[in-house]
Amino acid sequence: MDNKDTMKNNKTEVTVMQAPSDVVKEFEKAVLKIKKAKDTDIIRIILHNIPDPDAISCGWAIKAVLSSIGIEADIYHSGEISHMQNVTMNNLLHIPLEMVSETLEGGINICVDCTPSNSCVNDALLVIDHHENITNSEFSIIRPNIGACATIVWEVVKHYITDMTDYKALATSLLIGIRTDTKDMSSENISQYDFDAWQELYYHSDIEKVQKIMNYDKPRYYYDKMITMNKEGNFIEKDGMFVGGVEFCSAKQRDVIAMLGDDYLRREGTTSVLIFCLTDKKYIDVSMRTRLSSLNVGDYLKKLFGDENAGGTSYQGGARIEFGEFFNSMQEDETSKFWELVCARVFNKITDG
Repeated sequence: MDNKDTMKNNKTEVTVMQAPSDVVKEFEKAVLKIKKAKDTDIIRIILHNIPDPDAISCGWAIKAVLSSIGIEADIYHSGEISHMQNVTMNNLLHIPLEMVSETLEGGINICVDCTPSNSCVNDALLVIDHHENITNSEFSIIRPNIGACATIVWEVVKHYITDMTDYKALATSLLIGIRTDTKDMSSENISQYDFDAWQELYYHSDIEKVQKIMNYDKPRYYYDKMITMNKEGNFIEKDGMFVGGVEFCSAKQRDVIAMLGDDYLRREGTTSVLIFCLTDKKYIDVSMRTRLSSLNVGDYLKKLFGDENAGGTSYQGGARIEFGEFFNSMQEDETSKFWELVCARVFNKITDG
């Protein structure tokens, strides 16, 4: 498959393949089913619960593609978008997202960068993902050998939208999606398709906004949580693994654990980082990063916290463990003891594993 750009008047034209790829063919089958549906006019694009730039950009791209052929759909997710990079991207590019607090019933759902198992719906007509997942959807485009879901979705976009002149913001978001999910093309699971998509999207993007999004400002609470994490009893280090807890976070701050994970992985002598917190007195949230090719983060977290609670790629992932409503009835002096118990349990799981 030849995806090379063609140059004309110092601009890049989108190269449309002579024959649709298998990705486009599967997408077209789902579109045909949507057009034939008579019992609903509710079409949804579903992202995973706490969407990252890859998921957000892909959802927006599928919305644009459907709109170009007369099908209107809205984008949904169930978790708070709190990572400042995601907030910055949404603010600069004005991406239309809707957050819901309950499972959505009925309608036709397209899951992007996720499956129904880690989203706000119970079923999907189509799943588009680059993680190795099992789905019962009627149609699926799952490519675990691709570094970013945005790379897969770009194949669909350029088949339907051949003139990207009015889609600079969309191209910008897809480029950010590829850059973040492949760690700027340095992760071990990237493919030639990711390089091609990065190159093609670069010429259609607003590079000034790309730089602002990639170099996002860190909020004040980031530094507060860094101090908390480095207090005695809140962290351990062993054989290149740093494990730290930042104590209590609100839903709007919980992505601080991912930000800290990214930064701490750059410390000399550190090869893996796992950061955790207690979110809204309901969950233990975990974020992990690694530079070890011998460690698969997704598999490691599933082993520690269970398949139903964890997931990720070979180099990054997360987990969420619900611990019930009993915490809300605790007295003020009990909360510190509970945090100590959580720390001890997480530390023991890792050192024993």
